[in-house]
Amino acid sequence: MPRWLKRTLWACLGLYIVLGTSTWNWIYGLALGLTYPEMSIHENAVHPSCIPGDWVLQTFQPMVSDERMIEHWKKHQADMTLAAEMVVHRQHVDNQGLTQEARMLYSKISVEGVSRGIDWSMEPYSVENAKAVDACLNTPPPNESQDARIARVQECTKTHRSTILLLPTFGKTHQQYFCTTQRNTFKQYAYFPGAIPRIVDGYLQGPVWHNGKTGWKRKIVPSTDVFDGKECTMRQLDARWFISLCG
Repeated sequence: MPRWLKRTLWACLGLYIVLGTSTWNWIYGLALGLTYPEMSIHENAVHPSCIPGDWVLQTFQPMVSDERMIEHWKKHQADMTLAAEMVVHRQHVDNQGLTQEARMLYSKISVEGVSRGIDWSMEPYSVENAKAVDACLNTPPPNESQDARIARVQECTKTHRSTILLLPTFGKTHQQYFCTTQRNTFKQYAYFPGAIPRIVDGYLQGPVWHNGKTGWKRKIVPSTDVFDGKECTMRQLDARWFISLCG
């Protein structure tokens, strides 16, 4: 082997050791990301957060368009509502975990899973109800047992609900991509059980607290195909169903 080649190889090895593996992965990923910009997309990720600059190989889900989600919702609305209501009433699990009925239903409507989201209520805009719940939770009787406490909390929060989130499985793939941000963006279906949510001045109003203030709000937008990274948004499908985009 020529002397110049040996020196070159030793120099490359030394440089690799000095800079470290992560630095070279970052340079390699950046070069590929600039060369193939279509591979740099990091949207609607359903995997753990990556480190910006890394070139990774993981399963992730590209952003699903509003058009495709709406078309799917119109086709499967009845079964999607059934799946959501099963979670509301805890009929989707047993002592073995997710029931076979729920598994088959999730497969039929093409969702990754159905879970509870942000706080909701059967009486979301009643200050009196919020005060009653607050007073009930904060006035335990003397010498209350653990079992009695659990029963009291359940009774106090009997009007409490959560929004139900359904994560679609459309377009799931396994490929390399260049990580550009640690923020994972999730685009899902959101279902509101019980009371119909109010929309005031372009914002969906969350439940009120005992002091009359609204706990949370979501901006209603005409399209959720783009996420600005600033606030969670929703697109209304009907009185109870929305597309939720959040990061």
